[in-house]
Amino acid sequence: LHVAAKEGGAHGECSLYTGGVCPPDDTKDRRLRGRELSGVKEGTVKNLVIPFKFVGHENRQLPSKSDLEVLMNAMQPVANLAPTGGMKKLYHDNSGGKLAIESTVVDWIQLDGSTGGNSHTEAYCTGSHDTNLEGTGMNKYMHHCLVEALNKLTK
Repeated sequence: LHVAAKEGGAHGECSLYTGGVCPPDDTKDRRLRGRELSGVKEGTVKNLVIPFKFVGHENRQLPSKSDLEVLMNAMQPVANLAPTGGMKKLYHDNSGGKLAIESTVVDWIQLDGSTGGNSHTEAYCTGSHDTNLEGTGMNKYMHHCLVEALNKLTK
């Protein structure tokens, strides 16, 4: 979901990001307050889903590629997997039918640290080992992990 911060935003502006509930002013995580969708607001968004496993997660039970395709592309409920529909339905419903998302899901990619020279564990990729890193999500460490996944995908 493409999200951009907007200063002094009205209460309803974060509804698409937070499922209809904006955090109160005294919330610990202020990063969500006042955000709204940015970028494409109508038409079709092409989305590439690159699932990857961190080093140390090699034997974890994970959703299959076909399950991920359902989670991303289902317009109708799918019992035990997407009971309210998938991301495609979410985009459709929250945009009033103006925005569609078409997701292509690739096979799981196993990270090993071949880009950047570090072991791409979950702790490394999320930056949880870096006490100077503010916030979560996209950071320089996740960027290293994404570069490795993209490099392996294009081979």
